[in-house]
Amino acid sequence: MSKEKESCELAQKLYEEGKIQEAKDIFYKLANANDHEGQFWLGMLLMQTKSSIAEGKSWLDKSATQGNIEAAYNLARWLSSYEDNKKDAEIWYKKAAEQNDTRSIVALGYIKKDQGQTEDAKSYFERAVALDSHYGYQALGKTFLDEGKLEEGKIMLEKAMNKGNSKAAYDLGKFYVEEGNNNKAKDAFRKAIEQGDILSQAELATILREDNQVEEAKLLYESFINAATNFISLLKKQGKNNFIKIWQDRIDIAQKHLSNL
Repeated sequence: MSKEKESCELAQKLYEEGKIQEAKDIFYKLANANDHEGQFWLGMLLMQTKSSIAEGKSWLDKSATQGNIEAAYNLARWLSSYEDNKKDAEIWYKKAAEQNDTRSIVALGYIKKDQGQTEDAKSYFERAVALDSHYGYQALGKTFLDEGKLEEGKIMLEKAMNKGNSKAAYDLGKFYVEEGNNNKAKDAFRKAIEQGDILSQAELATILREDNQVEEAKLLYESFINAATNFISLLKKQGKNNFIKIWQDRIDIAQKHLSNL
């Protein structure tokens, strides 16, 4: 193992232990020595605080330019999601996609989908599926559902869910709710919750409330409200204010349901 890799792993360990400044000092040393892993981790650390986002992006840019897939993907994701800069995001997604990063391949598909280029979007999703990616299965499955190809959509979403894709499990749950099949919806939402999906807690709680399973519904609403509140705190810290109202509205709905139980 190289000295740079050892230093990077030490800094990551220090960060996990809450020794932020010590970790940052090591990442700075690596980044200034042009180590792309150090540049990536420093960039990600700095972007957690609103006042240092610009510097964090600069380090991600340097790392991505050296071919770091994680840096390219995360820089593109930030540009696309939080700055609505799809043009520059597409550049970095393509750099990561050249190295078969399936998250980036799927993201390129969504950009094409937003542009109304449905067939191009599906081509990207199919490329990710060919790489056996749960991101690809989820995206293509949801596309099939939107096109009314229900069986094809469910098959793709189930493949994604079985590979640990919580969004696919959530999508399946919503689909089964629309079909009126609450038992399958509950199974899908429970799977999504196991995989870390926050929204599925509120969705499952709503079904249980309608089924008069009050105690479990209460616990799920409370868990959702706590998790969503923590998420809003993180969004505020990172300056991602365009998403705060969406999550606050979700909290308000859950609190209303909870108070009526």
